[in-house]
Amino acid sequence: MDSTMLLMDVISAACAAYCAYTWVRLLRERKLFKNELLLGKDKKPEDCLDEDGYVSYVLPRLGVLTVILVIYAAFNLYCDLSGNELLPYPLGFIPLAAVLAVLIWYLVSTVKANNCLLYTSPSPRDRQKSRMPSSA
Repeated sequence: MDSTMLLMDVISAACAAYCAYTWVRLLRERKLFKNELLLGKDKKPEDCLDEDGYVSYVLPRLGVLTVILVIYAAFNLYCDLSGNELLPYPLGFIPLAAVLAVLIWYLVSTVKANNCLLYTSPSPRDRQKSRMPSSA
């Protein structure tokens, strides 16, 4: 058993647990909370224009990410701890490719949601209008 691979598998299991915690909490509360999986570093839950819409949009996507990460972590931990290679050499990268594909899909979809539903700052055009001197 390779200790480096086991450490990576434990880290992936911890990531899966964090995603599961976030998903369950969001499912239960149906309210945004400060969490890097839900909101970017520069965003706050108060910034959301349509919280219900954002939660409804993100919740199933976070669920898919959570399920994929849990399956991936369990699969790799089983393989490392049992010493069984369930997939031969080139096929062993398929689970990792699936995780990466779902992770990219989740990131792209949440960035789009952040841009549409969380942007509350005035646009540059609005800022220019507010700075223009009033003609008296």
